[in-house]
Amino acid sequence: MNCGWVSQCFSYMARIAADPPPEQAARCDLFAERLIAAVDEGWADEVVLAGFSLGGNQAVRVLARALEMRPDLGRGTTAVSLLTLGQGLCIQAALGDETFRAALRAVAAARSVGWVDATSASDPASACTLHALHGVVPAPDPDRPERRAPRFHKLLTDEHFRAIRRDPLAFHFQYLKATDLPGGYDWFALAAGPDFLIERSPA
Repeated sequence: MNCGWVSQCFSYMARIAADPPPEQAARCDLFAERLIAAVDEGWADEVVLAGFSLGGNQAVRVLARALEMRPDLGRGTTAVSLLTLGQGLCIQAALGDETFRAALRAVAAARSVGWVDATSASDPASACTLHALHGVVPAPDPDRPERRAPRFHKLLTDEHFRAIRRDPLAFHFQYLKATDLPGGYDWFALAAGPDFLIERSPA
């Protein structure tokens, strides 16, 4: 495990939880406005907000802010969905970040917005087997998010899988890469496939 990289990630999350920088809220507002504008353009069947790793934390904040600005988000002709990959959402929530916990609850409660989480139970740089909303009180809907667990050991050659098992960063970034073998998890189909996100093939 790259201890330096992991410690930097935890340090970042702890700093954000203890003292959120003012520019963070401004950036969330900016991204939320862009999300709403994309929906309002009306030409897309669906707008997918995707967040990988710590980007998932930011995606939750952005979506929660967009829901504040537009409570009926996702109820029109353009569907809205959230895709989190290799998440550590419950870790951020466990650090005492009340603003983030509130954002998680808001997103979990927004049934008009789809939410799929794809996190491998073997990914050492994520929350692994922990539910994205673990520890969030009051407990949100147990069906949110819809969980997918990429089985990389079945999607990569034996040699390739052994290599990423020895390199936690490579394993963590596999979510965003092509697989060697066809199977239930396909990043490109998941992010830009012809079906709505919630309907795309489970891992």
